[in-house]
Amino acid sequence: MSVHNVTSAGSGMFNVDGKSMDIQTMFFTIAAERSELIQQQMVDQANAMKSNNAKINTANRILSTLRSSSAEYSKDGVRSEQLFDASTEKLTGDMTYKEWMEKEGIPTGGKGNDWKWAKGGGDGNPDDYAVVLENVKGYIDSLNSNSQLEMIRMQGLVQKHNQNFDMLSNLINKFGQTANTVIGNLR
Repeated sequence: MSVHNVTSAGSGMFNVDGKSMDIQTMFFTIAAERSELIQQQMVDQANAMKSNNAKINTANRILSTLRSSSAEYSKDGVRSEQLFDASTEKLTGDMTYKEWMEKEGIPTGGKGNDWKWAKGGGDGNPDDYAVVLENVKGYIDSLNSNSQLEMIRMQGLVQKHNQNFDMLSNLINKFGQTANTVIGNLR
């Protein structure tokens, strides 16, 4: 239920979206709606955290792949083995390393980079590999920072959720005490 309009009907009664209810029911209705909204925010936040964690996992796989690339350059810049080709190597399903990095906005550096890297350099530019490695590390660091912020947001939502239930509990106690006082006065 979504509460849009609350008006006083007199004698301790309220109209909430056209329905007549007492103050207790009105408070519980509004608090229940707030609880549902907070819970949905918590679900959304948890999904954002899962997505961020999946990106960190993928970026760590890329970093590991780059680090373990068997192709190396000698000191004179001659390639010793086949280069790792990020434009053809599949990362997940149909997506290549290149496609994923472009989608995530990870700069690869180099002039006219052909997406082929090896330890110590890329095809035609020995600095490409180091640039890509540092950019992937920077991307992971950024995701880790985002992950910490996401956790803080989740903690805030949990705190709001708990405060909402504390408020409801306090209202129930207050209304119960009031009812007991009225009943005691009638005796």
